Amino acid sequence: MLKADDLPIIRDFYNLTTNRLADICNLSQSYVAMIENGHRPITINVERRIIDQLGLNADIIDKIRKAAEEYEKLKRDINGI
Repeated sequence: MLKADDLPIIRDFYNLTTNRLADICNLSQSYVAMIENGHRPITINVERRIIDQLGLNADIIDKIRKAAEEYEKLKRDINGI
């Protein structure tokens, strides 16, 4: 359900730093950063922690992804890219 690319988007949506997300999910900041940078996979256990602690579900994750895509599109349109 969650992909490494989702973590920074979800963090931005909830205005969380890697430190804060790590604290909320009882993970180390370096582990969260390694997941985001593609150096570690998101295990089922870690995925469950993130989903549970942030109150996420498939629908919410999908909406956050779509909102991020729309935001990036809007930035490109405004900047003429």
